[in-house]
Formats: sequence, structure tokens, C-alpha cells
Amino acid sequence: MRHKIVLACLLAVLQSCISGLSPRDVAEHYLDSLAKLDFTSAAQDTAGDGKTNLEQIQQVFSALSADEQEKFRVKDWKVTGHTQMEDTATVDFLFDKIKAGKLTLKNYAGSWKIVSRQTF
Repeated sequence: MRHKIVLACLLAVLQSCISGLSPRDVAEHYLDSLAKLDFTSAAQDTAGDGKTNLEQIQQVFSALSADEQEKFRVKDWKVTGHTQMEDTATVDFLFDKIKAGKLTLKNYAGSWKIVSRQTF
């Protein structure tokens, strides 16, 4: 029985080493990509509803003029906290210093992906 526990712990450590990116790392890359309006790069960090949400944001954004796009550009963001329970994680962030958001991530075969985004 002890061997199974040790093996499970080793597999968890190896899995995190293989992907190399924590949920916070993925969230920071996603937010940085959005701040740069790099939807292609942000899409690499999404799955499921997160990907659908990002595609909708991109469609609406691309229909705006350059001046209108600039009004919606996030100029400042920072991760304010995160929690992780097994294969699910939540990352809290602030953008433009006053607006709060939350990203929910799931682990897919060792890679963390954003599956939903909420803004408050």
C-alpha cells in the first residue's frame, strides 16, 4: 500500500515537471496575451468554455475600430491570489487597478487550461 502512495506522489511530481507551468503561470501568460491583444497566444491557454469565451471576445473585438479597441485594452493587470485542489485551480486577478476577475483552470494530462473567466 505504501508503494502505491509513493508512486502516486512521484507521478504527481513528474507530471508537474513535464508541463512546467503552474495554474498561475498559465493565467499570467493568458492575461499578458490579452493585454497585448494576442488572441492566438491566449487561445493556447484555453479549453472548453474558456476557448468559446475567448473566440466570442475576439469576434466582438475585431468588429471594433482601432480607436474603440484601444478603449477596451487592459493597461494594467496583476494576479492577486490562487487556489488549487487536485486538477482544478482558480486564479484571482485585478485589471486596470479596480476591476476584479477570476479564471478557472483544469488540468488536462499535465497541462493547465483556462476553462472559464468571470469579471466582477
